[in-house]
Amino acid sequence: MFLGKIIDYIIGKALFEIYLSDPKEAAVLNLLKKSGFYDCRVTGEKINLSCSCSDAKVIDETLNEMNIKHNFRTVGLFYTLSNLKYRLGAVAAIALCICMHTYFSGMIWEISVVGNESVSADEIRTKLHSLGVYEGCRKKNINIPKLSMEYMLQDDRFSFVHLNINGTTGVLKVSERTKSEKKPDKKEVSNIVARCDGVITRLDVYSGGREVENGETVVKGQLLISSFFETRLSGFLLRRAKGVAFAKTSPTFEMHIPKEYAKKDNDGKIYEKNTLSVLDFSFLLDGANVLLNEKSITLEKSYDRISLFGLVETPVYISTEKYTVCKTEKVKRTKKEAQSIFDKEYEKWKDSFSQDAEILSENFLFDETEKEFIFISNLSCIENIGVDKPFKIGEN
Repeated sequence: MFLGKIIDYIIGKALFEIYLSDPKEAAVLNLLKKSGFYDCRVTGEKINLSCSCSDAKVIDETLNEMNIKHNFRTVGLFYTLSNLKYRLGAVAAIALCICMHTYFSGMIWEISVVGNESVSADEIRTKLHSLGVYEGCRKKNINIPKLSMEYMLQDDRFSFVHLNINGTTGVLKVSERTKSEKKPDKKEVSNIVARCDGVITRLDVYSGGREVENGETVVKGQLLISSFFETRLSGFLLRRAKGVAFAKTSPTFEMHIPKEYAKKDNDGKIYEKNTLSVLDFSFLLDGANVLLNEKSITLEKSYDRISLFGLVETPVYISTEKYTVCKTEKVKRTKKEAQSIFDKEYEKWKDSFSQDAEILSENFLFDETEKEFIFISNLSCIENIGVDKPFKIGEN
Protein backbone atom coordinates (compact mmCIF):
# COMPACT_ATOMS: atom_id res chain seq x y z
CA MET A 1 0.00 0.00 0.00
CA PHE A 2 2.82 2.39 0.94
CA LEU A 3 4.67 1.55 -2.27
CA GLY A 4 1.51 2.28 -4.28
CA LYS A 5 1.26 5.74 -2.74
CA ILE A 6 4.86 6.46 -3.68
CA ILE A 7 4.24 5.36 -7.28
CA ASP A 8 1.07 7.50 -7.42
CA TYR A 9 3.03 10.53 -6.22
CA ILE A 10 5.79 10.04 -8.79
CA ILE A 11 3.43 9.36 -11.74
CA GLY A 12 0.85 11.91 -10.62
CA LYS A 13 -2.95 11.76 -10.29
CA ALA A 14 -6.06 13.96 -10.24
CA LEU A 15 -8.24 14.46 -7.17
CA PHE A 16 -11.92 15.29 -7.79
CA GLU A 17 -14.49 16.76 -5.42
CA ILE A 18 -18.07 16.51 -6.77
CA TYR A 19 -20.84 18.41 -4.98
CA LEU A 20 -24.38 16.94 -5.24
CA SER A 21 -27.40 19.22 -5.04
CA ASP A 22 -29.73 16.21 -5.36
CA PRO A 23 -28.97 12.67 -4.11
CA LYS A 24 -30.12 11.37 -7.48
CA GLU A 25 -27.11 12.99 -9.06
CA ALA A 26 -24.98 10.23 -7.47
CA ALA A 27 -26.00 8.15 -10.48
CA VAL A 28 -23.35 10.10 -12.39
CA LEU A 29 -20.87 7.53 -11.10
CA ASN A 30 -22.36 5.01 -13.50
CA LEU A 31 -21.48 7.31 -16.41
CA LEU A 32 -17.93 7.76 -15.13
CA LYS A 33 -17.12 4.05 -14.79
CA LYS A 34 -15.54 3.97 -18.23
CA SER A 35 -13.15 6.74 -17.16
CA GLY A 36 -11.37 4.42 -14.72
CA PHE A 37 -11.62 6.35 -11.46
CA TYR A 38 -10.67 4.80 -8.09
CA ASP A 39 -10.60 5.62 -4.36
CA CYS A 40 -14.21 6.76 -4.54
CA ARG A 41 -15.80 7.95 -1.28
CA VAL A 42 -19.36 9.28 -0.91
CA THR A 43 -19.91 11.43 2.18
CA GLY A 44 -23.27 13.16 2.40
CA GLU A 45 -23.52 15.60 -0.49
CA LYS A 46 -19.94 15.21 -1.68
CA ILE A 47 -18.10 12.60 -3.71
CA ASN A 48 -14.30 12.28 -3.61
CA LEU A 49 -12.53 10.20 -6.23
CA SER A 50 -9.12 9.84 -7.84
CA CYS A 51 -8.10 9.13 -11.41
CA SER A 52 -5.09 9.29 -13.69
CA CYS A 53 -4.14 12.67 -15.11
CA SER A 54 -5.04 11.52 -18.64
CA ASP A 55 -8.61 10.60 -17.58
CA ALA A 56 -9.14 13.83 -15.67
CA LYS A 57 -10.02 15.80 -18.80
CA VAL A 58 -12.79 13.32 -19.82
CA ILE A 59 -14.36 13.31 -16.35
CA ASP A 60 -14.19 17.12 -16.19
CA GLU A 61 -15.98 17.47 -19.55
CA THR A 62 -18.67 14.93 -18.55
CA LEU A 63 -19.45 16.75 -15.32
CA ASN A 64 -19.57 20.11 -17.10
CA GLU A 65 -22.11 18.76 -19.63
CA MET A 66 -24.29 17.60 -16.74
CA ASN A 67 -23.92 20.96 -14.93
CA ILE A 68 -22.65 19.26 -11.78
CA LYS A 69 -20.56 21.48 -9.54
CA HIS A 70 -17.06 20.11 -9.01
CA ASN A 71 -13.37 20.96 -8.85
CA PHE A 72 -10.17 18.98 -9.21
CA ARG A 73 -6.43 19.37 -8.84
CA THR A 74 -3.42 17.42 -10.02
CA VAL A 75 -0.77 16.25 -7.57
CA GLY A 76 2.55 14.48 -8.00
CA LEU A 77 6.26 15.05 -8.29
CA PHE A 78 6.35 16.26 -11.90
CA TYR A 79 3.36 18.57 -11.47
CA THR A 80 4.93 20.10 -8.33
CA LEU A 81 8.17 20.73 -10.21
CA SER A 82 6.34 22.24 -13.18
CA ASN A 83 4.53 24.66 -10.84
CA LEU A 84 7.77 25.75 -9.22
CA LYS A 85 9.01 27.31 -12.47
CA TYR A 86 6.63 30.18 -11.71
CA ARG A 87 8.19 30.61 -8.23
CA LEU A 88 11.87 30.98 -8.97
CA GLY A 89 12.50 32.88 -5.72
CA ALA A 90 11.16 30.00 -3.64
CA VAL A 91 13.16 27.49 -5.69
CA ALA A 92 16.34 29.54 -5.23
CA ALA A 93 15.71 29.84 -1.46
CA ILE A 94 15.16 26.07 -1.13
CA ALA A 95 18.28 25.34 -3.17
CA LEU A 96 20.28 27.80 -1.07
CA CYS A 97 19.02 26.23 2.15
CA ILE A 98 19.97 22.76 0.96
CA CYS A 99 23.44 23.91 -0.11
CA MET A 100 24.07 25.81 3.13
CA HIS A 101 22.77 22.96 5.23
CA THR A 102 25.02 20.51 3.40
CA TYR A 103 28.06 22.78 3.76
CA PHE A 104 27.61 23.98 7.32
CA SER A 105 26.52 20.61 8.71
CA GLY A 106 30.03 19.41 7.89
CA MET A 107 31.45 21.80 10.50
CA ILE A 108 31.65 21.96 14.29
CA TRP A 109 29.78 24.94 15.73
CA GLU A 110 29.90 24.15 19.44
CA ILE A 111 32.57 22.54 21.63
CA SER A 112 31.73 21.40 25.15
CA VAL A 113 34.15 19.93 27.69
CA VAL A 114 33.20 17.14 30.11
CA GLY A 115 35.23 15.70 32.99
CA ASN A 116 37.54 18.64 33.77
CA GLU A 117 37.98 19.70 37.40
CA SER A 118 41.02 21.89 38.05
CA VAL A 119 41.65 22.88 34.41
CA SER A 120 39.13 25.40 33.00
CA ALA A 121 37.09 24.68 29.86
CA ASP A 122 38.36 27.90 28.22
CA GLU A 123 41.98 26.77 28.65
CA ILE A 124 41.14 23.40 27.11
CA ARG A 125 39.36 25.05 24.14
CA THR A 126 42.40 27.29 23.58
CA LYS A 127 44.62 24.21 23.46
CA LEU A 128 42.22 22.52 21.03
CA HIS A 129 42.36 25.61 18.80
CA SER A 130 46.15 25.29 18.57
CA LEU A 131 45.64 21.67 17.45
CA GLY A 132 43.19 22.68 14.71
CA VAL A 133 39.87 22.00 16.43
CA TYR A 134 37.68 25.08 16.92
CA GLU A 135 34.18 26.38 16.23
CA GLY A 136 33.85 26.54 12.44
CA CYS A 137 36.42 23.84 11.57
CA ARG A 138 35.61 21.04 9.11
CA LYS A 139 34.78 17.69 10.70
CA LYS A 140 36.49 15.71 7.95
CA ASN A 141 39.81 17.41 8.75
CA ILE A 142 39.86 16.08 12.33
CA ASN A 143 41.87 12.94 13.04
CA ILE A 144 40.46 11.98 16.44
CA PRO A 145 43.11 9.36 17.46
CA LYS A 146 45.92 11.71 16.45
CA LEU A 147 44.23 14.61 18.27
CA SER A 148 43.99 12.60 21.52
CA MET A 149 47.62 11.52 21.33
CA GLU A 150 48.99 15.01 20.54
CA TYR A 151 46.92 16.62 23.29
CA MET A 152 48.13 14.24 26.00
CA LEU A 153 51.74 14.53 24.78
CA GLN A 154 51.62 18.32 25.04
CA ASP A 155 49.66 18.45 28.31
CA ASP A 156 50.57 15.79 30.88
CA ARG A 157 47.81 16.89 33.25
CA PHE A 158 45.38 14.56 31.44
CA SER A 159 45.37 10.78 31.30
CA PHE A 160 42.46 10.52 28.84
CA VAL A 161 41.28 12.82 26.04
CA HIS A 162 38.70 11.89 23.40
CA LEU A 163 36.52 13.93 21.06
CA ASN A 164 32.99 12.76 20.23
CA ILE A 165 31.23 14.51 17.35
CA ASN A 166 27.43 14.63 17.56
CA GLY A 167 26.05 16.45 14.53
CA THR A 168 27.61 19.90 14.65
CA THR A 169 28.58 19.62 18.34
CA GLY A 170 31.95 18.39 19.56
CA VAL A 171 32.04 16.89 23.06
CA LEU A 172 35.56 16.57 24.48
CA LYS A 173 35.74 14.03 27.29
CA VAL A 174 38.80 14.37 29.52
CA SER A 175 40.14 12.74 32.65
CA GLU A 176 42.70 14.59 34.74
CA ARG A 177 45.77 12.72 35.93
CA THR A 178 45.93 12.06 39.67
CA LYS A 179 49.37 12.29 41.20
CA SER A 180 49.87 9.51 43.74
CA GLU A 181 52.53 9.97 46.33
CA LYS A 182 55.20 7.34 46.16
CA LYS A 183 55.22 5.36 49.40
CA PRO A 184 58.67 4.44 50.71
CA ASP A 185 59.65 0.84 50.27
CA LYS A 186 60.18 -0.68 53.69
CA LYS A 187 62.60 -3.22 52.22
CA GLU A 188 64.69 -0.57 50.44
CA VAL A 189 68.13 -0.02 51.94
CA SER A 190 68.44 3.54 53.24
CA ASN A 191 70.39 5.73 55.65
CA ILE A 192 69.06 8.27 58.12
CA VAL A 193 70.41 11.81 57.64
CA ALA A 194 69.77 15.18 59.28
CA ARG A 195 66.86 17.19 57.91
CA CYS A 196 68.28 20.47 59.28
CA ASP A 197 71.07 21.83 61.47
CA GLY A 198 71.00 21.09 65.20
CA VAL A 199 72.63 19.68 68.33
CA ILE A 200 71.89 16.00 68.98
CA THR A 201 70.20 15.48 72.34
CA ARG A 202 69.19 11.83 71.95
CA LEU A 203 69.94 9.23 69.27
CA ASP A 204 68.11 5.88 69.43
CA VAL A 205 69.39 3.30 66.90
CA TYR A 206 67.10 0.34 66.21
CA SER A 207 68.95 -0.97 63.14
CA GLY A 208 72.15 0.25 61.53
CA GLY A 209 75.35 1.92 62.64
CA ARG A 210 75.58 5.01 64.90
CA GLU A 211 77.51 7.82 63.17
CA VAL A 212 77.16 10.68 65.72
CA GLU A 213 76.95 11.01 69.48
CA ASN A 214 74.74 12.95 71.87
CA GLY A 215 75.78 16.59 72.19
CA GLU A 216 77.37 16.66 68.74
CA THR A 217 76.49 19.46 66.33
CA VAL A 218 75.25 18.27 62.91
CA VAL A 219 74.42 20.05 59.67
CA LYS A 220 71.68 19.47 57.15
CA GLY A 221 72.23 16.25 55.16
CA GLN A 222 74.81 14.79 57.58
CA LEU A 223 74.71 11.01 58.08
CA LEU A 224 73.24 10.07 61.48
CA ILE A 225 72.50 6.34 61.25
CA SER A 226 74.22 4.25 58.56
CA SER A 227 72.79 1.22 56.81
CA PHE A 228 76.20 -0.46 57.29
CA PHE A 229 76.92 -2.05 60.63
CA GLU A 230 79.27 -4.75 61.95
CA THR A 231 78.31 -7.93 63.78
CA ARG A 232 80.50 -10.40 65.61
CA LEU A 233 79.38 -13.43 63.62
CA SER A 234 78.56 -12.15 60.10
CA GLY A 235 80.91 -9.18 59.78
CA PHE A 236 79.51 -6.15 57.94
CA LEU A 237 75.82 -6.17 56.96
CA LEU A 238 73.75 -3.81 54.81
CA ARG A 239 70.23 -3.20 56.06
CA ARG A 240 67.66 -0.45 56.24
CA ALA A 241 68.64 2.02 58.97
CA LYS A 242 66.04 2.54 61.67
CA GLY A 243 65.96 4.95 64.58
CA VAL A 244 65.14 8.45 65.82
CA ALA A 245 67.41 11.46 66.22
CA PHE A 246 66.19 14.21 68.53
CA ALA A 247 68.07 17.49 68.35
CA LYS A 248 67.89 21.04 69.60
CA THR A 249 67.15 23.26 66.60
CA SER A 250 66.59 26.96 65.93
CA PRO A 251 63.97 27.33 63.16
CA THR A 252 63.06 30.83 61.93
CA PHE A 253 59.75 32.16 60.65
CA GLU A 254 60.17 35.37 58.64
CA MET A 255 57.49 37.39 56.87
CA HIS A 256 57.76 40.49 54.64
CA ILE A 257 54.54 42.50 54.37
CA PRO A 258 54.27 45.39 51.82
CA LYS A 259 53.30 48.79 53.19
CA GLU A 260 51.01 49.40 50.20
CA TYR A 261 48.51 47.03 48.63
CA ALA A 262 45.97 47.17 45.81
CA LYS A 263 42.39 47.29 47.05
CA LYS A 264 39.59 46.22 44.71
CA ASP A 265 36.42 48.25 44.79
CA ASN A 266 33.27 46.95 43.08
CA ASP A 267 30.87 49.74 42.10
CA GLY A 268 27.92 47.35 42.37
CA LYS A 269 26.68 48.00 38.83
CA ILE A 270 26.08 45.21 36.32
CA TYR A 271 27.24 45.96 32.79
CA GLU A 272 26.34 44.13 29.60
CA LYS A 273 28.52 43.59 26.54
CA ASN A 274 27.28 42.12 23.24
CA THR A 275 29.70 40.70 20.69
CA LEU A 276 29.03 39.51 17.15
CA SER A 277 31.25 36.54 16.21
CA VAL A 278 31.77 35.13 12.73
CA LEU A 279 34.10 32.12 12.69
CA ASP A 280 37.31 33.41 14.33
CA PHE A 281 36.41 37.10 14.05
CA SER A 282 34.62 39.08 16.76
CA PHE A 283 33.05 42.54 16.57
CA LEU A 284 31.98 44.48 19.66
CA LEU A 285 28.38 45.71 19.31
CA ASP A 286 28.08 47.65 22.55
CA GLY A 287 29.52 47.81 26.07
CA ALA A 288 32.75 49.52 24.93
CA ASN A 289 32.39 52.24 27.57
CA VAL A 290 34.46 50.25 30.07
CA LEU A 291 38.04 51.43 30.45
CA LEU A 292 40.65 48.93 29.31
CA ASN A 293 42.77 49.29 32.45
CA GLU A 294 39.92 48.21 34.70
CA LYS A 295 39.45 44.57 35.60
CA SER A 296 36.04 42.96 35.14
CA ILE A 297 34.45 39.92 36.78
CA THR A 298 32.14 37.95 34.50
CA LEU A 299 28.86 36.97 36.15
CA GLU A 300 27.06 35.32 33.23
CA LYS A 301 27.76 34.59 29.58
CA SER A 302 25.30 33.30 26.97
CA TYR A 303 25.39 32.54 23.25
CA ASP A 304 22.62 32.96 20.67
CA ARG A 305 23.40 31.33 17.32
CA ILE A 306 21.75 32.82 14.23
CA SER A 307 19.94 30.30 12.02
CA LEU A 308 18.65 30.63 8.49
CA PHE A 309 14.86 30.19 8.16
CA GLY A 310 14.98 28.42 11.52
CA LEU A 311 16.47 25.35 9.85
CA VAL A 312 20.15 25.90 9.07
CA GLU A 313 22.63 26.99 11.74
CA THR A 314 25.15 29.58 10.56
CA PRO A 315 28.67 30.32 11.85
CA VAL A 316 27.37 33.60 13.24
CA TYR A 317 26.37 34.07 16.85
CA ILE A 318 25.90 36.87 19.35
CA SER A 319 27.44 36.48 22.80
CA THR A 320 26.03 38.44 25.73
CA GLU A 321 28.27 38.92 28.76
CA LYS A 322 27.12 40.40 32.05
CA TYR A 323 29.89 41.58 34.35
CA THR A 324 30.85 43.95 37.13
CA VAL A 325 33.85 46.26 37.04
CA CYS A 326 36.45 46.27 39.82
CA LYS A 327 38.47 49.43 40.24
CA THR A 328 41.78 49.11 42.10
CA GLU A 329 43.45 51.74 44.22
CA LYS A 330 46.63 51.70 46.30
CA VAL A 331 46.02 51.76 50.05
CA LYS A 332 48.65 52.26 52.76
CA ARG A 333 48.84 49.53 55.40
CA THR A 334 49.50 50.41 59.05
CA LYS A 335 51.91 48.53 61.30
CA LYS A 336 48.97 47.30 63.37
CA GLU A 337 47.33 45.78 60.29
CA ALA A 338 50.63 44.16 59.26
CA GLN A 339 51.09 42.78 62.80
CA SER A 340 47.61 41.23 62.63
CA ILE A 341 48.44 39.52 59.32
CA PHE A 342 51.73 38.21 60.73
CA ASP A 343 50.11 36.88 63.91
CA LYS A 344 47.48 35.02 61.92
CA GLU A 345 49.97 33.36 59.56
CA TYR A 346 52.44 32.65 62.34
CA GLU A 347 49.83 30.85 64.43
CA LYS A 348 48.94 28.63 61.46
CA TRP A 349 52.60 27.76 60.91
CA LYS A 350 53.22 27.25 64.61
CA ASP A 351 50.26 24.87 65.02
CA SER A 352 51.51 22.77 62.12
CA PHE A 353 55.14 22.84 63.29
CA SER A 354 54.40 22.01 66.95
CA GLN A 355 52.75 18.73 66.03
CA ASP A 356 56.19 17.16 65.50
CA ALA A 357 58.31 19.36 67.76
CA GLU A 358 58.48 20.73 71.29
CA ILE A 359 58.89 24.52 71.35
CA LEU A 360 61.16 25.69 74.18
CA SER A 361 61.25 29.45 73.56
CA GLU A 362 60.29 32.18 71.08
CA ASN A 363 62.09 35.42 70.28
CA PHE A 364 60.41 38.07 68.09
CA LEU A 365 62.19 40.74 66.05
CA PHE A 366 60.80 43.61 63.98
CA ASP A 367 62.30 45.73 61.25
CA GLU A 368 61.02 47.86 58.39
CA THR A 369 62.21 49.31 55.12
CA GLU A 370 60.80 52.00 52.88
CA LYS A 371 58.43 49.55 51.23
CA GLU A 372 57.71 46.74 53.72
CA PHE A 373 57.38 45.59 57.33
CA ILE A 374 59.61 42.67 58.38
CA PHE A 375 58.56 40.30 61.18
CA ILE A 376 60.93 37.57 62.42
CA SER A 377 60.37 34.84 64.99
CA ASN A 378 63.36 32.77 66.20
CA LEU A 379 62.40 29.57 67.99
CA SER A 380 64.32 27.12 70.12
CA CYS A 381 62.86 23.63 70.07
CA ILE A 382 63.46 19.89 70.30
CA GLU A 383 62.45 17.82 67.26
CA ASN A 384 63.23 14.61 65.40
CA ILE A 385 65.51 15.65 62.54
CA GLY A 386 66.19 12.17 61.14
CA VAL A 387 64.86 11.41 57.66
CA ASP A 388 65.35 8.42 55.35
CA LYS A 389 67.65 8.72 52.35
CA PRO A 390 68.00 5.80 49.87
CA PHE A 391 71.43 4.17 49.97
CA LYS A 392 73.74 4.91 47.03
CA ILE A 393 77.16 3.43 46.44
CA GLY A 394 79.88 6.00 46.99
CA GLU A 395 78.11 7.97 49.71
CA ASN A 396 79.41 5.86 52.58
